[in-house]
Amino acid sequence: MKKLSAFIIAIVITVTACAQYTDSTQYYASYASTGVINKTNTSHSYVLANTARFGIRKKKVSLNSFGNWIYGNNESGLTNNDVTATLDATINSKVKRLYYWALANYTSSFSLKINKQFQAGGGAAYDLVQSKSVALNVSEGVLFETNDLYIDTVRDKYNTVRNSFRLRFRFDFRELVVLDGTHYWQPSFLDGNDYIIRSNTSLTIKLRKWLGITAAFAYNRFNRTQKDNLLFNYGITMEKYF
Repeated sequence: MKKLSAFIIAIVITVTACAQYTDSTQYYASYASTGVINKTNTSHSYVLANTARFGIRKKKVSLNSFGNWIYGNNESGLTNNDVTATLDATINSKVKRLYYWALANYTSSFSLKINKQFQAGGGAAYDLVQSKSVALNVSEGVLFETNDLYIDTVRDKYNTVRNSFRLRFRFDFRELVVLDGTHYWQPSFLDGNDYIIRSNTSLTIKLRKWLGITAAFAYNRFNRTQKDNLLFNYGITMEKYF
């Protein structure tokens, strides 16, 4: 009962402080926890997602870190124990709306059968639209990747090089409804059947300027292991800029 209460508390608390920078905002930090619990007389299941962020923005350079842990269980046993940690830097160019990026990413995923995965690389991104209410950005780059996977029960260790395409958008409707999404398509240059899809979308309805109700949708697929996961979580979002 204590564990169930702790999960319920975690589900309804989401703290975020990273939606937008302003001229006076140079730092952000955030923590978010969302999830779903389903319990009946004959079955139970839950998924809990925890996310932490920290960012620094200067005039020409920005640095961002991101950590995510998803844990899930049902009557059959463990369903999710997925960890992602990312560090990226962006450098503004002389061309308006164009910037360069470098990234390092670590992933371990029970649901996708990834024991360890490390990505590092860089590329360029461009702001197609950038305003207070609408933001639309595309990014293209190359990632060098090392993997330690499970294909069925067989251990698979290999290296590859991937193209990394990203689409990011944010729509803010009169500061009442915010739709936010980040989507990745990462095919290997060496094997057309080896690709990664990562898709994250959230919808927040603002109750106050700093408080909102959030529904989050995530889909991930790692085609080499023939595994994917689909998550729909909800919770409360609290925002603060500094």
